Amino acid sequence: MDIRNKRPVAYLLSILLIVGSVPNTPFPGMFFGEVAYGFYSGGAGSGTENIDSDSDGTPDTDDPCPNDATDTCPAARTFWDWFGNILGYFWTSVYTIFGLIVGATGTIVGIIVGSDPSIVAQNNAIWFVNNPLVAPGFGATTYGNTVISNPSIDYSHCYIGEHEEEHTRQYQWWGPLFHLAYVLDVLLNGGYSGSEFEKKANDHAKNAC
Repeated sequence: MDIRNKRPVAYLLSILLIVGSVPNTPFPGMFFGEVAYGFYSGGAGSGTENIDSDSDGTPDTDDPCPNDATDTCPAARTFWDWFGNILGYFWTSVYTIFGLIVGATGTIVGIIVGSDPSIVAQNNAIWFVNNPLVAPGFGATTYGNTVISNPSIDYSHCYIGEHEEEHTRQYQWWGPLFHLAYVLDVLLNGGYSGSEFEKKANDHAKNAC
């Protein structure tokens, strides 16, 4: 095949990689309704809503956050927010399917070796807990909307759960391009500790917990 026929594909991937690196840009944000990346932040498509009832103590049946004393909270998500999130699931499904295969295989191996594996649904993902296929140094690994963790990880810990949830949202934004973007991020920012993906996951976990 003439290599020139491959150039349009390369150009397209380059454009998608650049545009996809900025949240709320036309692709894929226009399809995901600002949700594939921003859903977790509470601001996807809705912003915040003033709640007078909390500050003056008067009950308000329209208050979506009755226990919020700050008088502001994420507004109720719209149909398009939820629809966008579902599209994000499809966008990253190739990684999710891979994670399901690896997680299920590890669960079977865990039963054989006695690592007490289990499967839990939490933090926007299916978790394969106490999975012996994950090396101790990695702790937990996210693939799409699946998380595979080894016995050294307390999956119920708030910080760990929220950190990995942020990664699932990153997958939903980047979809099939996530691993390429992640590798470039690590290489260009001096390693794992400088990764913007990891910094965002850490910041999200700190704010949530």
